[in-house]
Amino acid sequence: MTKLYIFLVIGAALQMAAQGAPSRGVCNTPQCIQVAEGILKDFNHQADPCVDFSEYTCGGFYQRETLPKNTKVYSYLKLMQLKNNELVQQLVKTDDPLAPKAAEGDDVASRNIQRMHDYYTACMDEAQLGKVGRQPLLNKIHQMVQLYSVPGSLIQQGDLPPTKKGALSNVIGQNIRNGWSSFFIFSIEPDIIEPSRNLVYLSPDGLGLGDPKSYEDADGIRAYERAIGEMFYLLYTTGQPVRNQITSALELPESWIQVAKEVVDFEKAYSKVIPASHPSNPETDHNPVTLAELAQRTPSLDWSLIFKNAFPSGVKTPEVVIVAQPDYLNKLGAFLKATEPRTLQLYFAWSMILNLGLNLDAVHRQPLEVLGGISTRPEDRHQICAKWTSDNLLDIISYYFVEATFPERAMRKVDEMIDTLRVTFTKSFQSYNWLDSFTRKGALEKVKGFVHKVGYSSSGPDDRSQPSIDRFYSGLQIDNQDHFENQARAGNFWSQTKFRNLDKKVDRMHMDVSAPTVDAFYNPAMNDISVPAGILQPPFFHVDNPEYLNYGAIGTVAGHELTHGFDNNGRQWDSTGRFRNWWSNSTVEAFNSRANCFIEQYGNFTVPGPEGKELPVDGQLTL
Repeated sequence: MTKLYIFLVIGAALQMAAQGAPSRGVCNTPQCIQVAEGILKDFNHQADPCVDFSEYTCGGFYQRETLPKNTKVYSYLKLMQLKNNELVQQLVKTDDPLAPKAAEGDDVASRNIQRMHDYYTACMDEAQLGKVGRQPLLNKIHQMVQLYSVPGSLIQQGDLPPTKKGALSNVIGQNIRNGWSSFFIFSIEPDIIEPSRNLVYLSPDGLGLGDPKSYEDADGIRAYERAIGEMFYLLYTTGQPVRNQITSALELPESWIQVAKEVVDFEKAYSKVIPASHPSNPETDHNPVTLAELAQRTPSLDWSLIFKNAFPSGVKTPEVVIVAQPDYLNKLGAFLKATEPRTLQLYFAWSMILNLGLNLDAVHRQPLEVLGGISTRPEDRHQICAKWTSDNLLDIISYYFVEATFPERAMRKVDEMIDTLRVTFTKSFQSYNWLDSFTRKGALEKVKGFVHKVGYSSSGPDDRSQPSIDRFYSGLQIDNQDHFENQARAGNFWSQTKFRNLDKKVDRMHMDVSAPTVDAFYNPAMNDISVPAGILQPPFFHVDNPEYLNYGAIGTVAGHELTHGFDNNGRQWDSTGRFRNWWSNSTVEAFNSRANCFIEQYGNFTVPGPEGKELPVDGQLTL
C-alpha cells in the first residue's frame, strides 16, 4: 500500500482515451471535470514518457508539493490522511461549524457527542492541567509502590509495609490491565487451528525504546537516559527545578542521574533476553503452553495472579497460552530472579511515566515531548488532542466521519465492485496450467469465503448505529475537566474490552481500524478484507466517477488485498481462516518455482545508498 500510486494508472487510461481508444462518449459532469483537472494537474507534458514515465505522469505533483520535514514518503495516501485528520479535528471541536449536533430529543446521539467533545475539551484545557500538575501521575506511581515497596527507595514516601509474596505478579498484571506491558503483552487472536474461537497469545515486550536494536545507538541512549532523569526529577523535586541560566536545561542532581542510568542499564540487559526478530511462521510460532508449564519456566511469577489482575472479572483464566518462542520464558525467569527489587520498582515507575506522562501539564510532560519529537507549540495541541479523542472514541468518530463523507450509495457501489473483482479473479484460475483441479477447487472456495468489510465496522459496535455505540461506551467514564484520568481510564477500557473477547466467538464483521484510516487490509486468519471509508475518498474513489476511474484506483487496492489471500503467506490459510495445507504438492512446487523467479529478479537489483554506494535489494522480502 505504501508504494501504491494509483493516479499513474488513471493518467495512463485517460491518455489512451485521448489518443483515440474506443469510448462511449465524453463525461461532462461536474465530478468528471473536477477529477480530470486534478489528473491533468499532476502531469508534466514536457517530459518524454519513453524516457521518464514517472516524471511524465507525476511531474506536476512533484513540482507542486513540498516534501515536509522528516518525511520520507509523500503521496496522495499521505495527503488523504492529512485531509481526513483535518475533518476529525473539526468534528471534535464544539464551536466548529462541522461539529455534529444531536436532534432535539435524541438522548442517545447527545450522549455520544458529549463523550467526544468532553474528551477533546479536557485535553485542550491546559489551565486545568496546570492546576493539578504532576500529582495525578505521582498518585499512580504511589499505588504501585504501596504494592511493590522497597526499603530506601527514592520514590517511596513514608514507611510502607514489606512487599508481600506475589507483588511482582500483581504489578505486572495490573500494568497489562491498564493498557501497557511489563515484559510481555497478551493479544486475543483467532486460533489458527479452530478459527471460530479466540486464544491468548503472549509476546515479549516492555522495552521503553521498543526495538532491542535501539539500545545499540549511543546517541539515542544518551537522549533516552536524559529524558528518564529529567522526568523523575520534575516529578519528585520538592522545590523549583534548577535550570542552567544560559541553556535553560534542567540541572539534574546526581541521585536522579544514577536512577536514569539504572533504568537504562536494566533495559539494555533485558533487550538481550528478548528473542531476535524473525519472519513470522505460524507453524513454528504456534506453541500452546499450559499454566503449569508457564510456572515451571518462570518460577518468580504467579500466573494465576497475573491473569486475575489483567483480565476483567468473569473472564476465565485460559488453560493454555500461545507462545511463539517458549525459551524466552526460561530466560525471563532467570533474568527476573537475578534483578534487584529496587531496579524492578524503578522500571515499573518509568513504565508508568512513559505511558502516562504525556497527559500531564506542559512543564511536566516536556522531556517526553522532546524525546518523542512531539511538537510543544501551543497551536499544535489541537492536533494531538483530536488524535487522542479519535484513538479512544474511534467508533463515535467513525459514525460522524462516515456521515460526512461516505453515503450509503457509495458503500453499495464499492460492494458491487469487490463482488465483480471476485468473479473476475476466479475466472483467471482457469488459465493457470500449473494449478491442478484439487487446488483450484480450494482456491474457488477461498474466494467464495472472502468476507469484505467496506467503510466501517458493522459489529462490536456497529459504527452506523448510535444505540450500539452508546451501549459500547457506557462503561467508559469521561470527565471534561480531567484529561489525565480520561486517558488512564481509556487504556483500561480498551484493554478490558480486548480481553472480554476471549470468551466470545470470533467476530468476522468487526473492523479493527477507524473509518478515517487511509489504508486497506487482508487478514488471512479471518479470510477477510477491510476497506475503511478513509481511503474511499478522491482521488481513489468517488461514487460519481466513471467506473473505469474507480476500478483503476480503488479497484486496484481491493484487488491487491484479494491477492494477499494467495501470496506466499496468505495461501497457507483456507477459506475459513484455518492454517492448513490445502494445496497439492505439485502445485506448491510450481508456485515456489515461480516465486523464486521474482526473488532472483529483484535480488539482482540495487538501490542507491548513503554516500552513493549501491545496496542490493533483498529479493525474499519482495514477496
